[in-house]
This record gives sequence, C-alpha cells and structure tokens, in this order.
Amino acid sequence: MTPERWQQINAVLDAVLEQPLDQRTASLDEYCRDDPDLRREVLSLLEAHDQAQTFLEEPAKDFAAPLIPPDDLVDPLIGQTIDGYRILGVLGRGGMGIVYKAEDEALSRTVAIKMIDPTLARDEAFVHRFRREARALARIDSTHIVGVHAMRQTEAGLFIVMEFVDGGTVDDLLDDGPLPWPRACPIIVQMLTALEHAHSVDVIHRDIKPSNIMLTGQGVVKVTDFGLAKMSQGGGATTVTQGIAGTLYYMSPEQVKGARDLDSRSDLYSMGMTIYKMLCGRLPYDPEAASYDVMRSIVEDDLPPPTVFKPDVPKPVVDALMKAMEKDADRRYQTAAEMRAAFEAVKIPVAAETLVEDVAPYKPEPAPLPDPRPRPRALRAVTAVLGVAVLALAAYILWPQTDPPDPPLFTLTTTPAQAAVFLNGDSIGATPITDHPLAAGTDSLFVRILKTDYAPVETTLVAAAGVPLEVNLDLKAIVEALPVDSIRRATLRISSSTGNANVQINGENQGTTDAEGVLEIADVEPGGVTVLITKNGYNDWRGTIEAVAGETVPVVATLEETGQDDPPEQATGSLMVQVVPSGTVTVQGANCRAGARCVVPVGTARVTCRRNGVAASTTVRIRANRPSSLTCYTEHEVRVQVRTEADMPIWAGILIDGSKVDEASDKAIPLGPGTYRIEVERNLFDILTPPKSIRIEPAFEQKPQRLVFQIRER
Repeated sequence: MTPERWQQINAVLDAVLEQPLDQRTASLDEYCRDDPDLRREVLSLLEAHDQAQTFLEEPAKDFAAPLIPPDDLVDPLIGQTIDGYRILGVLGRGGMGIVYKAEDEALSRTVAIKMIDPTLARDEAFVHRFRREARALARIDSTHIVGVHAMRQTEAGLFIVMEFVDGGTVDDLLDDGPLPWPRACPIIVQMLTALEHAHSVDVIHRDIKPSNIMLTGQGVVKVTDFGLAKMSQGGGATTVTQGIAGTLYYMSPEQVKGARDLDSRSDLYSMGMTIYKMLCGRLPYDPEAASYDVMRSIVEDDLPPPTVFKPDVPKPVVDALMKAMEKDADRRYQTAAEMRAAFEAVKIPVAAETLVEDVAPYKPEPAPLPDPRPRPRALRAVTAVLGVAVLALAAYILWPQTDPPDPPLFTLTTTPAQAAVFLNGDSIGATPITDHPLAAGTDSLFVRILKTDYAPVETTLVAAAGVPLEVNLDLKAIVEALPVDSIRRATLRISSSTGNANVQINGENQGTTDAEGVLEIADVEPGGVTVLITKNGYNDWRGTIEAVAGETVPVVATLEETGQDDPPEQATGSLMVQVVPSGTVTVQGANCRAGARCVVPVGTARVTCRRNGVAASTTVRIRANRPSSLTCYTEHEVRVQVRTEADMPIWAGILIDGSKVDEASDKAIPLGPGTYRIEVERNLFDILTPPKSIRIEPAFEQKPQRLVFQIRER
C-alpha cells in the first residue's frame, strides 16, 4: 500500500467518523462513490473502530498504521522546501492530515507543519474546521499552549505553521505508572493555566485528555490539538462538528448528552478526568465496558474517589478533584483560575536537604611490574591471592573510616501550637515537637496534624540519615463558609414612608414597595449605588448608598407629598443595540450602552452607531412595552481572492496599505471603518489587476466585499 493510498483511507475514515452514527453509511457512500476498494478498506476500519473499545481513545487508523511496511511510509515531501519551509520528517499521521517536522529557512528554527490531506481539501467543512483550529490557537497568547506562527495556502496544500515541541505527552509520562502528587502538581497547575488563558478569549477546547497535553524537555506544559475547539462570539457559539465531539472517557456529562451550548466548565470536567488518570494511572471506568455503559456511567453513576485505586492521594487533592468532576456543571469550579487555585493550595511535601561531603577515593600505589622470568602456575596464583590481600589490607588502613550515620531527628512547630501530631499513624504528642528521633533507615514519613477549629494537615516528608528534619507550619483556621453569591453581592432593604412606591437602583427598575413601604433587593453589586424612590403625588427621594458585600444594608426614605398629582408619564418602550465587534451608540442624541436595553419614548427614534469617528444612522419604531433590537456592524469582511488567467486559485502575498497580512489564494479579512489600499504581490509573477481602494463604514447590515486579483507567471 502506498503512502498516498493510506493517506486517502485515513482522510475518508476521519471524515466518516465526524458524522453522527445514523449518517455514516450515507457519508461513506458519498466519499467512495467511484472507488469500491476504498469503501471496503474504510468500512473494515470503521467496523473495527466500533467493536474495539480501546479505539475510543486510539482510532482504528492508528492501529492500522504500524501494519504498513516502513518503506511504504516514506513521504515524497521529505527533503522538499515549501514556501520557505524545508520538510525534515513526519511527526504524525491522522486527524485532518499529516504533521511534519520542518525548518523555517528564513529564521533558522524548527517548526511543526500541520497539513490538510488533499482528499479533504475540497471538503468545505474540513477546511473550515482546519482554519478554525488556526484561528483558535492564534487568539491565545500563552506559554502553555502550542503557538501558531502562520497559515499558508500553497501549491502543496493548506497548512498551519506551528511551534515545534520537543518532548512527549502526559500519556507517554504515564507509561511508567501513576504520578505522585509532588510530581503531578506543577504539571496540573500549568495545564489549568493553559485553560485559563484559552477561556479568557472565549476558546473552549472540548477534547482535553492526556494525549493532547505535551511536555517539553524542560517540563513546560503545551496544550495542543484545538481541532474540536469552538469560539464564543457575541455571547453565542456554534458547534461546528456534528454528533458528539471529543474522546468518550474524558467527556463531560453534558457532552455525552449532546448539548450544543457547552461552556468552559465542560473543559474543567475533562481536565479533572485527566488529573484522575495522572494520579491513579487509570480511569474510574471498567476498560472492558461497552461504550453505551460508559456513557450511562458518565451521566448517572457516582465516580469512585481516586483513593480507591491510589490510597496515598492527599485528601485535599481528592476533594478538589471530585468537585471538578461534579455531574452538575453549577457545582463544579466555575473557572479554570478557581480550579487552579484549589490545587495550588495543597502543599507539596517538604523534602529535607541531603548533605554529601566530598571524600576523595583511596588510590593505592601502582603494583610493581611483573618479573619477566617464567614461574610455575601455582606460584603465580598464590602471588595473585597475596596481592589482593595486601591491597585489601592497605585499603582498610588508608581509607577514611566513618561511623554509621545517626538516625534523623524530627522537629515540628506550628502556629498556633498545641496541635496533635501523628507519624505514620502513631501519636508523638503535641507541637512543638523537638528533636524527635526517627527509626533507623527511615526515609519518608506520613505526618497528620490535628487541632480543633483548624484545617487538618496531611503530608509526606522525606528524611535523610544524619540530617535534621525541621518543619514549620501555619495552620489555617476554619471559618463558616458563606455562599458565593452572598460574598460577592449585597442586599438593600428599602423602607419608605409610604407604600406602593417605585424603586430604581442605578437607573434600573427594581419593583415597588409593599403596603408597608418595604422592598428587599438582593444581588446588588457592592459599592456606591444610587437609589431613586418615586410615587405619584410625592416628591422624589434620591440617595447614594454604600452596598457592602455579604450584608443587608437598610435604606430609610421619607417621601413628602407635593399636594398635587404628577402629570401622566409618557409611554415608553425599550431598545437594545448590539455593536459588532465594538463601537458606541446614541438614541435620539442620548448615549445608550451597546448590548444593554435603553428606555426610549414611544414613537420614531433615530439611532446612530459610531466607531473611529465614522457613523451610520437609521430610524426605528418604538412601541409601548414591546422591546426592539438592532445590530450595527462596525467591521465588514473583505474577501481577497488570487487567480490565474484560467481562473484557477494561486497563492500570493496580500498587502493592505503596503503591509503584508498573509500569503493565500483566498483570504477573508475583517476591516473596521476607514479607507484601505489592497494589492497582491509574488516574485516571478506579473500582477494583472491594479491595486484597489475600498471604503469601510458602519452599517446596520453586513456588507461583505469581494476583490479578485489575477496574476500570471513570467
């Protein structure tokens, strides 16, 4: 089987696996319409994928690849230079194509090139997914996420130029068994930092697992494979892949249920399951169970704590891990930063310093040269034995003699003192513990510290013979935890001198007081707030109140009668204007915050959207008690296409106002308000289309533009 044929089989298998189960047969028929042999090869791998549960983590194509003779896997691109990148070798095959190791000849650096399979290049869905991965990675600026250098459309195909990571994955690390907490902790913190950075720009990975987390030779975590990532845009995100995306064992319950509104908390669950495997060396599911049983277990069954498989996992780590894997997303950590802080709070066991004194080894004097005269064999043997004995005696006399090292002494102090201390389960008294001798040969000990009203401490310490082990700990007082909402928010209790009065907080209606003049308003942002209380026939009452987080603040208001009823209020409606991606809004000349509902008098209202000094206006009809909405676009897509005279796609450098933005045959570029000069260039080619000038302005509808440039080889 040739490499090209295998790549074709691999690509079609990936495409079919992307489809829901009930659509796979039709998809297979479509891809293999004119190639029954291809259909037969893919169908056999597809059936193997469905039958073997281990294929849930390693697709059928990954098992079949080793069966191909090594000589057949020689890639024709190796040794070639494509768009300034010299291909050095193949790092991996699968997914959407091939990952090559390459050299950036201009910058003399090693990179990874992820190239889409030519078979899939004509599939718009796959090209979209490929570009989405590049955009997802490019949006994230993090040391712990594989970086994207460029995306190129060349004669050899479409590819992403990525950071080259010289190392293995967390999965590789687990080949030697589970990781002890001191070794796992720094890796876990880096993994969660990576998620924190991705989520901060609304990128959700959706396929977190040990094989997608790489480690450099220096131990730096690099999260990779954002091929299933989705990006939140304007408060909503579109799930691009069909069916259930991700790897079953690491899927969150909401992923298994096929939810289309996944948020970052799904990643936190998958990260929790990844940490579980790191600490236990296995997952909490029966590896022989059918996929349906695994899916049911993910959604319904309680997970066993990691101590069932690895009893020495510290209790605070167990607590943090089980919270991360709660089935209800609202009960998990709500952010990666919160989850990272929980694991960081668990102290890594303290290791005592090991002091080794330099002792020069004994070097005996060289033995005299042997007598060249022959001697009987027995005499030579006796001489050899005597020589060894003499050397041994000399070594004993001359080698520095040392006494066996004393057992280590253990000293422990705590703040506050008088905490009960247990070593390996045995009580040794209360702190301070001074110079407590440990048994000879002790190299580690499990310490448990207990004190009423303080959090217990459990840790493992490493001791060295002859070296004092001294530990100082600050115990953490246990305080009654308040609900998160009550810590973050405040409550106002309004007491007005008259009932049925309308109450506003910072300009937003909160309701009316009851007949006794009382209204309690919860969920108030802490800080200074403006309270306005109004009632027909009474003067308005206005005041600024300091809302204190976690407290109920009383607000007492006395309303004075005016002696006459106020004129009837003008009927109003509401209007919300979304601005994509950014800009300011005025309604009837008054500022209105983009994305928020503004109260507007009934009638015709003039709405103006502005960005960078360029504005667009329209009118909208406002009806009483009927919300209206508009969207203003302050950025529009300009699609630049490069073609030959025969109208075939060909790549070229795309320049905007003289600066190159990319090299591509088809490039969609979002541009904000302004006037732009767009042109293309390529060495050894004539540019047949002159530069074009375009004007971009805000508008209440999308106005994409398309520019086509023709070039011809000289």
